[in-house]
Amino acid sequence: MARKAKRGGVPTTRPRASDASRLVKGLRRLRRNLGDPANLLQLVIALLVALPVLAGALLSSQASDDWQRALRDDIKRSAAALEDIRFVYTDEARPAFRIAMAEVRAEELELEAGSAAARFEAGTEAQTAAQLRFAERGKGTLVDGDRYQAPDHSFDLPRRLADMRARHPGLVRLDPDAGQRAGDETSRRAFLLSCLVFPLVAGYLLLQVRMVRRRTGRRRSQDAGLIPEPIRQDARRVSVSVALLAWMTLTLIAPLQLLANNGEQREHAMAARYANRLSATIEASGIVASFGADARRMARDLGVRSATRQYVLIDATAAESAQHSPVAAADERTAARSERLVRTMGRIPGSADGVDPATRALLAGDKQDLDRLSRDQARHADLADSAGTRNTRLTVAILFAAFALSLASFAGSVQVKRRERLWRVWSRWMLAISVVITVAAYLA
Repeated sequence: MARKAKRGGVPTTRPRASDASRLVKGLRRLRRNLGDPANLLQLVIALLVALPVLAGALLSSQASDDWQRALRDDIKRSAAALEDIRFVYTDEARPAFRIAMAEVRAEELELEAGSAAARFEAGTEAQTAAQLRFAERGKGTLVDGDRYQAPDHSFDLPRRLADMRARHPGLVRLDPDAGQRAGDETSRRAFLLSCLVFPLVAGYLLLQVRMVRRRTGRRRSQDAGLIPEPIRQDARRVSVSVALLAWMTLTLIAPLQLLANNGEQREHAMAARYANRLSATIEASGIVASFGADARRMARDLGVRSATRQYVLIDATAAESAQHSPVAAADERTAARSERLVRTMGRIPGSADGVDPATRALLAGDKQDLDRLSRDQARHADLADSAGTRNTRLTVAILFAAFALSLASFAGSVQVKRRERLWRVWSRWMLAISVVITVAAYLA
């Protein structure tokens, strides 16, 4: 409303200041307060505190990316190795063992040249092996030529696996541990950088005390400033002190929360990597074990057929026995040699075979290795849960510290003494809860 005034006995009205003029006055007051050394110090320290926290957050994000890259590389490397293992020990090893077994049987039957039945069976097995080889001629497979076959007719599966892995050198050279180390180093630098807030806050307090002592008795700005000053000789000193403590708590918890967040991200990635290794090891060892089981079954079937042939020949005539007994004897020797073929072809690759260490680790996994991987995966999962709980509690502590800062600042600005006391009590409680939650985050 317009205010009335008398000028020369005649009532007149004087309009209120416009919004534009009030804005101009506010900007002038802000410029005047920023010219105060204490407010300038507060502005500088606020910016200096924000910079390491922001840089630490950016480095923390980079560390998380490095850990996720390590996990992706681990999964990619395991998937590529499993595909090569499956191809060699499933698609190629089974037909190769069938060929090797046919050639061994033909060789044993040829030793029984006095039996027409043995000669016929030898020719059949030799022709079968030749036809199976002819079907793969020119395809560069395991049975194409004699590159992978040994004199005992076995095939060198580890060498074949090494050649298959060499076809994709980029996948073989993947080093997830390098990404893990890069993430750990980046996380360490992020935490150290964010810890710069500790000396900055301590330096601010020392400079603030020194400035207050030097300015005793001089005119001071009544503005609370960007960061409230605790050393003030007025009725709101307690509120301003609580506000400063809340700001310090808010600032000092930030590096701890960053460390907890990085720990959670790292342990989650490590748990996922160990889970991937565990599943890949189980699958790889299962593929090799399946090949060995099928090959032994074929060898045992031949042995059973030999024993059955001999049992049937008990009631046969002398002529029939003379023809078929050599075949039974050859099958018995073939079954024994086939067992040795299984052990030779199913052996675990070594460093001399040229297979990369990661693939060898997948194939060499036994029960003890699986138990160790399972324990490591569970341990990292528990560490991730613990770090996640700590991260959540520190986030809540930051939230309560922010509430305490807001309430304390509000308490220092209200004019009603009763309301000021109420907001001051609430700000103390909020600050106390923040400190308790922070302590509990590391004690629990």
